[in-house]
Amino acid sequence: MPEAPSWLTEEDFKRRAKADDLPERAGTCKAFGVQKAVDEEARTIRFVMSTADIDRHHDTIAQDGWELPEDAPALWYHDHKTPAIGRWINMTTDGQLEGDLSFTRAGIDPLSDMLWNLSVAGIIKTCSVGFIPLEWSWVEDDGRPFGIDFKRQELLECSLVNVPANANAVQMAKSQGIDVRPLVDWAERLLDGHYETDGGVWINKADLKALRSVANDTGKTFSFTPENPDQPGQLTAEQQIELAKANTEAGRQKAETAAEDNAQAAEVRKRQVEARLKIAGLA
Repeated sequence: MPEAPSWLTEEDFKRRAKADDLPERAGTCKAFGVQKAVDEEARTIRFVMSTADIDRHHDTIAQDGWELPEDAPALWYHDHKTPAIGRWINMTTDGQLEGDLSFTRAGIDPLSDMLWNLSVAGIIKTCSVGFIPLEWSWVEDDGRPFGIDFKRQELLECSLVNVPANANAVQMAKSQGIDVRPLVDWAERLLDGHYETDGGVWINKADLKALRSVANDTGKTFSFTPENPDQPGQLTAEQQIELAKANTEAGRQKAETAAEDNAQAAEVRKRQVEARLKIAGLA
């Protein structure tokens, strides 16, 4: 059995590669894939999982260099300690890596059910390949600083991700009646458990807390019932509609605030990364 991979962020992979300090079977991830087609009857979604385009990190992945298993686990945010939400099947590399994400059968896993609903609704549309680079080279091009051309790579898994990881998607899901409680349970397991000690979870901790907060905020509840003056204190239908509108507006404002906070946090993280790269002599 092959040795378990040592998962590294893209930044850490490059930093350790520059220092000639990569661990055995160093793995990393690239977020790109987008939805191509949904088959609700088969409970599958076709994704473009990877292309040969230059990404925002100035890297490329040769699409004819993929070493693919017959099928691969589908995870959520590269969390290797949470059961897979499904399997990737029917993978092809005709110019770009494509595959069908076959979700776990309905009713077995609440997280998988929630992600299926979010994906079908078009709220989550992105996936991220987790792979071990087998052959690669640094780019000698001033226009692609610190870039890598990955020439041959082994696919280990591919994860659904929400890019960017912000609270707007959760608020949108709640507004459409999608049960997001599994997201709360997942976030709490990470924050209370292996987030600090285990690699391979590709979500910022501040974003994770924001997602949990918005998903866990039930706000005021209401139900649409006929007006009944014989039941004191019961809201009329008109009052309930007004309350629903108020809740929706409050949720929109909360999502916008969370998005602004995330943008500010992302800018701080960007500056921190640039500073670390400069200190390491990589910028």
